[in-house]
Amino acid sequence: MSATALNTHMLGHSGERPFICTLCGYSSKQVGHLKKDMLIHSGERSFNCTQRNQAFKTSLELKRHILIHRGKKPHVCYLCHYSSANASNLKTHKLMHSGGKPFACDQCEYSTTRGHHLKTHKLTHRGKKPFVCDHCEYSSTQAQALKRLKLTHSGDRPYAYNQCNHSSTMAQALKTHKMIHNGENHFACDQCKYSSRQASNLKTHKL
Repeated sequence: MSATALNTHMLGHSGERPFICTLCGYSSKQVGHLKKDMLIHSGERSFNCTQRNQAFKTSLELKRHILIHRGKKPHVCYLCHYSSANASNLKTHKLMHSGGKPFACDQCEYSTTRGHHLKTHKLTHRGKKPFVCDHCEYSSTQAQALKRLKLTHSGDRPYAYNQCNHSSTMAQALKTHKMIHNGENHFACDQCKYSSRQASNLKTHKL
């Protein structure tokens, strides 16, 4: 075992987490984990798909994405038609059906299905909005939110559908639009026959 590996192993016994994010307070035993956390804040996406104008933060995310091009989505939801190339996405998707939000803020009532959403939320309590628009006074806790705003200034709508004139500033909006053409309703109520293309509509229905 190398000296570096031994030092990392010993941190597991001591509980020490010396690598700390200055933006959200995240701490880790390994500098590599801290670097991944910083990518979430920066919005940097260095791993590019050669088949689509899409980039990812880590090589693992890119590998999972490539499975989609190969038609492989082995992780299937038993409550609706949703399927995914990786198990973690399916696990998060199932929380939409159950209503579970395991990541809870310790300073307010906010809770979410995703850990990185909670990290971003905590920045609001600290008053930190590091991503600032150079065209207006807008600032945000998220790099992606700033990127979307800049598209409204430029007028660019990079996510276009090849079967109609629809285009959008957001990939998720394009994905939702495609469901209209496909007739897919991925989000189904577990108490009646209602289903919807959007999770927000299902949430409103359950109220």
